[in-house]
Amino acid sequence: MTNKDHQPLVPVPPGSLTQTTGGPQGVLARMSSDVLAIARGKDRELEQARFRIGEYEFRGPDYRQILRWAEALNLRPEQVLATLEASKFHEYSENSYQEFGVVDGALSSLVWNLTELPVDEFEWQAYSNSASN
Repeated sequence: MTNKDHQPLVPVPPGSLTQTTGGPQGVLARMSSDVLAIARGKDRELEQARFRIGEYEFRGPDYRQILRWAEALNLRPEQVLATLEASKFHEYSENSYQEFGVVDGALSSLVWNLTELPVDEFEWQAYSNSASN
């Protein structure tokens, strides 16, 4: 057999994990590549998963963060969000302020009102690309 006999039917992009060698190593490499592709697809699904609280849909870590705060404050998650939505911080003028924001399911900004949301210790949910957090 020539090297041309071992060419894949579907071209593989450079830098992929798939090898075109024959024999057991080639089968193992293709199986590993397929398993990794499936795992990467599941990671993307988990990254795109959204969890609803009230009118918002949050990514997993941000959703868990709201739940963590609600538990620490003995409030419902909706109550925590309503208080965060109502909290604004005016910087130098009435036209310049910080407020609660969510972008693409992630908390992007917030003003924490310690009078309305009194916490002894401010805990933050770690953000990672894995589903374990």
